[in-house]
Amino acid sequence: MNELTLSFQIEKGICEVVPEGRLDPDGGPEFEAFCLQQIEKGERRLLFDMAGISFVSSAGLRSILVIVKKLDSVGGKLALCKMQPMVAKIFDHSGFSTFLQIKADKDSALAALDAG
Repeated sequence: MNELTLSFQIEKGICEVVPEGRLDPDGGPEFEAFCLQQIEKGERRLLFDMAGISFVSSAGLRSILVIVKKLDSVGGKLALCKMQPMVAKIFDHSGFSTFLQIKADKDSALAALDAG
């Protein structure tokens, strides 16, 4: 079992969440609850640094979708960065890369959150 760990920092109005492990039936709900809690606290711009994520299951994708919908409902924005190739493939095959801001590096993700 690969336990999910979460860290975060809030800087210049952007909540950067750094998950490590797997977004699966065990880690996905924990990740979702943490992010929804940040949104409830008033965070509107989230950045997910995905470098430490080794796998995303359908449960993990569902959690991200719930977070996206919540952000949309409050006028928020989300960007993801630093995905490992296998994880990026999962986002491509699932179609999530067509509606998410997925960037190669943190600077590009921050720019996407600052735009518009």
